[in-house]
Amino acid sequence: MADKNKTETDTKITLPQGYQVFTYAAGIKYEGRKDLGVLISARPASYAGVFTTNRVQAAPVKLCRERLGFPIRALVVNTGSANACTGEEGEQAARRVAEIAEAEFALPRKSALSLSTGVIGTPLPLEKFEPALRAIASAAGAGNVNTPEDFARAIMTTDTVPKMAERNLGIANDKEIRICGFAKGAGMISPQMATMLAFIITDLDIRAKDLQCALLAGLGGSFNAITVDGDMSTNDSVILLANGASETRLCCREDTLAFREALAEVMQSLALQVVRDGEGATKLVTIEVTGARNTRDAELAARAIANSLLVKTAFFGNDPNWGRIIDVAGYSGARLCEEKMELFYLDRIIYAQGRPLAFDREDMIRKLAQTREITIRLDLGVGRAKRTLYTTDLSYEYVKINAEYTS
Repeated sequence: MADKNKTETDTKITLPQGYQVFTYAAGIKYEGRKDLGVLISARPASYAGVFTTNRVQAAPVKLCRERLGFPIRALVVNTGSANACTGEEGEQAARRVAEIAEAEFALPRKSALSLSTGVIGTPLPLEKFEPALRAIASAAGAGNVNTPEDFARAIMTTDTVPKMAERNLGIANDKEIRICGFAKGAGMISPQMATMLAFIITDLDIRAKDLQCALLAGLGGSFNAITVDGDMSTNDSVILLANGASETRLCCREDTLAFREALAEVMQSLALQVVRDGEGATKLVTIEVTGARNTRDAELAARAIANSLLVKTAFFGNDPNWGRIIDVAGYSGARLCEEKMELFYLDRIIYAQGRPLAFDREDMIRKLAQTREITIRLDLGVGRAKRTLYTTDLSYEYVKINAEYTS
């Protein structure tokens, strides 16, 4: 069973067997802080990944797609430059970063991945990567490694907290495996596949094909279920590595299901940490749509509500403005029955049979102001399908952060 006590950010998390992390202040953009993270596997790792569906894709995404399924030994992650919309030079730079890592750590060709986050259109300063990676390799040779929290902090941009999660999983043959994850992201979050960047590692011995299936199975309730601002990045990537260092395999269907459950829990924990740390956010909002004709309609209604600026600003103002939610559901494209719809705010029904129900508005405002996590449930009244998404409110601070992001 998975250890359910280990879910949210924990500075004491332990890496799975056979992995090390390193960080360095390379001066790519930020002065006086670490902006380069490296993860090394002592053994070739099975590699699975999912990436942005944006038709404009950053050079690192293209490189990671090309190497999907290859045995991987290293991840190099930089902040400060997204290396997106940088043309052929950007693609060459992504490959060159991977080549430098392979050379400095004496790794096989095409066994390293380069990932980037930061401002779109900013070229990678390649001249800073070679000395930085050489210094990291030297530190590794001397046994100087960094902590998981160091790595989580080194990949942050507008994040205010590091994001980590882990699970320990005992399986049928009385052996234990570990799953550990990192994420970064606070804005430009509406992935439909991933968050900004997420890295999950395990010491399980598993084929890349089976690892990919497990990753895809966990997306619906995690990285595909979050939105901060409705904007999809050019760099969204979720990387999952399994290096087999535990010398443990999944021996039966029960093992496979237990692993998928534990992996999904790590993914959901990371995804919710991204939403809680949404740029300027003061609330985590759970949107539950039920009574839909099918899952597509449930998704349409839930995502429209979660991304509505009018709805999100009402959340920020602690305003139980049910009319905005009903309005959004009506234009979302989902089939519904106005006379059968029901809307619940904090478990209190406030709309049914096509009209508002009496409720103590001042008490509701007071309750909304006192909590950082709220749940809204809307029943569309036409079926049994449902969908849950996680979003944030929209504050003055979000506007400030993004108005000044490149300056």
